[in-house]
Amino acid sequence: MVLTRRLTRYQAKRGPLSPLSSLAIRVRDDAEVRALEEGVRKWGVGAWQKILTDNKPIFISTRTGVDLKDKWVNIQKFANRN
Repeated sequence: MVLTRRLTRYQAKRGPLSPLSSLAIRVRDDAEVRALEEGVRKWGVGAWQKILTDNKPIFISTRTGVDLKDKWVNIQKFANRN
């Protein structure tokens, strides 16, 4: 008997995950942060998918609109600390 495992929506969209993929850190470089800030100025807060597609060559291929939103929240949170 062969056991098959159902893929989660995340795995089906992104492909199979390696055992080490959860440990991998996807570091943002300055170009990504600048593209995010420029995209928010151009498209506004909440247009994460437009920002992502508008700057596709800059963002790494695994970034999603939710990743951009999360980074924007962190940028705003830490900008207000200064």
